[in-house]
This record gives sequence, structure tokens and C-alpha cells, in this order.
Amino acid sequence: ATYQFLMFLVLREASYIILAVYMLSVMLTIHRSSPLFSSLFFLSDTNAHFFTAPFLIAIATSAAYARDILNTAYYAQKLDWIFKAFIVVALVALFTLGAIPLSTIFPPVLTLLLIGFTFFASLYVASKGSRLGLYFTLIFLIPLGIYLPSLSVLIWKTELWRPEQDILFSFGILLFMLLLSIIQAERVRVLREQVVQVELASKAKDEFLAVMSHELRTPM
Repeated sequence: ATYQFLMFLVLREASYIILAVYMLSVMLTIHRSSPLFSSLFFLSDTNAHFFTAPFLIAIATSAAYARDILNTAYYAQKLDWIFKAFIVVALVALFTLGAIPLSTIFPPVLTLLLIGFTFFASLYVASKGSRLGLYFTLIFLIPLGIYLPSLSVLIWKTELWRPEQDILFSFGILLFMLLLSIIQAERVRVLREQVVQVELASKAKDEFLAVMSHELRTPM
């Protein structure tokens, strides 16, 4: 997360800060059930109004990052609006969910919906010829295999949760974040290639206009 934040300071690319916040919020979400730092003990207080806040921030930033990487604003505007809806719902729930009894089940359900929708959106964008969409689809197979069973237990059978699932869940998240960092680097490379292509096209246009101008002036 620190690396992503430093990259944001250097490149001023919004997706880096989104990914940094996502990583931190996921860490805080895991910390609720597997506390490591005593100074963050308050995160495990189930009676706190903002107990679900890290989970909901992770949902909002996950939707924002997927929207950015898949470039749904260009490839599929309807899907883009749905991603925006996930972000708005998560942010509204961030402040209101604490006042609703038994509301802790809402973030896992919302996450389950977001995972399914994100996978569908990545498949759709990949079918449109997006290289990043294809990579994101392949990477997203990891949370599909790890998150779905864990979320199912959290939603329907909490008593079946075992300590070893924490280890598997944490390992899967770490691997997923590593691959997201790689796809982020690939995204920057793609953007750089696009900038070079635009510059070459602009240069070719200038050369063409210069030649045409010369050819028109010569007979005159």
C-alpha cells in the first residue's frame, strides 16, 4: 500500500491511490477477526457504529479500481453506471449501517454481488478486445476461488468458520494484491504506448501538412 501511495505521488495517477486505500481497508477488515496490533483493538468492537467501515471502504475502492482498470466508461457505459452504484451504496452504508441491527451481514452480501458483477464486466470488456480486461479476468479467478466460499460461510453459516480459513483468506488476498500491482504496472505500460502512438500520429500529420503545403506552393 505504501508503494502504491508513493507511485501516486510520482505519477499523479488516481488508480494508485485507489489501490492503496483498498489494500489498507482490506488489512483493517482482516484485523477485526485476526488482531495483530493492540492499538487497533477498537476495530474488533462489534457494537461500534463504524465496525463495518473498513469492509465497506474496501467494497467502494474495489468497485472504483475495477471501473478504472476495465475502462468501463469507454467500453460499456451501462456497466460503468452499475459500478458507480456500488460505490455510492457502499459509501452511504458506511455512515448509516451502524444504526441498523444485525447489519454486519450486509457487507458480505454486497461483496458477493460485486465479485459476480466485476467478473462479468471483465469478461465483457475482454470480449471487446481489451488486453487489460483479459488479464483482469484471469486474475479475478483467485478471489472467485477464495472469497466465495469464505463469504458463503460468513453469510449463511458463521459457526462453520475455522481458524485455518483466516490463513487461506489472508494468503489469497495477499496474492490477489500482488497480481493487482502487476496489472497496475501493465496498465501504465499500455497508457505509455497509447501516448507514443498519439505522438507518432501527430508527427505524421504535421509532416503530411508540411509536404502538402510545399507541393501547393511550388506550382504557384
